[in-house]
Amino acid sequence: ITDVRAFILREEGRADEALEIINKRVERLGDFDSHHLRAAFLNSIKKLDLAEKEYRNLTQLKDSNGLGHVLLARFYNQHGRPDEAIKVLEQGRQELPDNRALGRSLLELYLSLDREQDRAKALALVDRLRAQDDTTDVRLEYARARLLLRRYGQGSAQEAERILQDIVAREPTYVAAHLDLIGIASRRSDWKQARQRAIRAIAANPLDVNLQIARADIERRLGNTSLAGSLARDVLEKSP
Repeated sequence: ITDVRAFILREEGRADEALEIINKRVERLGDFDSHHLRAAFLNSIKKLDLAEKEYRNLTQLKDSNGLGHVLLARFYNQHGRPDEAIKVLEQGRQELPDNRALGRSLLELYLSLDREQDRAKALALVDRLRAQDDTTDVRLEYARARLLLRRYGQGSAQEAERILQDIVAREPTYVAAHLDLIGIASRRSDWKQARQRAIRAIAANPLDVNLQIARADIERRLGNTSLAGSLARDVLEKSP
């Protein structure tokens, strides 16, 4: 109720009243959710110095369990401070080495930044997270493949392709992996293989528009203009 009232007041231009309500909740409860609410509200009204202070405070609360580090990192990344975001998550990993949420958040950040300087660390992190899991996590396997695709060298590309093939064999509905496999064949100008992969992907995901678009482009490149046009029209009908 408190957060709803506060954000309604903010929309009415009464941010100070809203913040007073939230402050009273923090004083009364002092729990993680209350402090998080105050941090998010301060961020929403652009009081960034105070918001940063509150997000930092979240990392020190006993019931944080790593979530405070994740939220502070998101705040830094939102405001164009990715290196500070990485540092926060790395510190959290040092304090809570078995916390998978911290590891996955750091990996997601590395992947979203897509910087050459982070790729070796990202690959090492994937391997550590894989070692922590009792079963094979397809999302980690996919992250490893994506990182390998960004490395130079034929060996890395071949390993990435093998991982992606394993993923779609185990989870045929993993559309992103199908698209990467189609992309690999397309970059080799192996349009027949790209078409085979697109057909296989669409068979498992018949409603996916991105796969339909990929298939239409492949048929166009193979000179099958009539089929390409028909596929394109189908896409427009499904997603006008």
